[in-house]
Order: sequence, then structure tokens, then C-alpha cells
Amino acid sequence: MFDDLNHLLRTWGYLALFLGTFLEGETILIVAGVLASRGRLNLHYAILAAFCGSMFGDQCVFLLARYKSAWVLRKFSKWDDKISRALRLLEKNSVWLLMCFRFFYGLRNVISIAAGLSHVPKKKFALLNGIGAFAWAMSFGYGGYYVGRKFERYLNNAKSLEVKLLIGFGVFIVLYWIYKKIRQSRQQAAPDSLPGRTDGP
Repeated sequence: MFDDLNHLLRTWGYLALFLGTFLEGETILIVAGVLASRGRLNLHYAILAAFCGSMFGDQCVFLLARYKSAWVLRKFSKWDDKISRALRLLEKNSVWLLMCFRFFYGLRNVISIAAGLSHVPKKKFALLNGIGAFAWAMSFGYGGYYVGRKFERYLNNAKSLEVKLLIGFGVFIVLYWIYKKIRQSRQQAAPDSLPGRTDGP
């Protein structure tokens, strides 16, 4: 999956990131952050594309639920329980929920639908949706970038350590070979140099 997203982002860049976040979630943004850490994408442009895609995507879902509620309820009937739960949560604290729903796994896909079905004003949703999309794009964009930098540093350290180990092993082999040669030379010379030795009885 990550290889497919990697290829998609390298081929289509920020447009792929915009469409990916418009339709789905943070996976493609994390991959974009990793690519940005390697210089393949500009991190700030990637975050901007993800912000726009995520915000417009949820805004469209909200408006669709607001003006085509019957169709939405039929289309997403398998989410009835989740939508009902989201509606109850919106009644308790709509502000924090609308800003943070992207970070709630399991409910994030239905909050925009529930908000559209509720009495949340359009301007309020647009404002909180924008704030939430910005925080989400920054978090996962920089998160992917940080992971990419750490991984690259780990690989560099691993390569450096590997070289050091190979050099150390080579030095050990040479020293051991010298030691064996010196020992063999001493063993061969030992019988002729023993003190007090005579050939007669």
C-alpha cells in the first residue's frame, strides 16, 4: 500500500495528495511527509494540499447531508448506529468534536454526516472544520516528515556502524593472522634454543 501511495505521489504530486485527503485519511499525508523529508516534495505545499483536500472533502459531505439527507441516510444505512452516536456527541459538545473529529478513529467518517443532519450552522461548521483540518494536516504532515528524517538517520547510522564493524573485523583477522605466524615461528625455534640440552646420553 505504501509503495502504491509512494508511486502515486511521485507521479501526480500535490494533486494526488489533495484528492487522497479529499476522499480518505492520513495515510497518504504521512507518506507525503516521508517523501518531503527526502526532498521529493515540499513539506509546506504538501500540508497545504492536505489541508485543502481534507477541509473541502468534509465540507462537501456536510452540505450533502444537509440538503440530501434522505439519499445520504439510504446510502450510508450501515452507519446508522455510528451516526446516531455522533449526533448524541454533537449535542454535548459540538465545538471540540467538530475541531477534533479527524483524530477519532471509528467516528471520523460520520461526524460530517451527523453535523449535516443536525442543527449545526453552516458557518460554524465551516470555521471549526477549517481549524480542525489545519491542525490535522500540520500534525500528520510534520509527523511523517519527522519519521522520515529519523528513519533516514537510522539508515545512515546503520551504514556507518556496518562499515566500522567490517573494518574492525578486518583488523581482527589481520592481527590474528600475525599472532598465528609469530606463534608458529616460536614453536619451530623452541627445540633448538632450549638451555642445557645435549645430544648425548
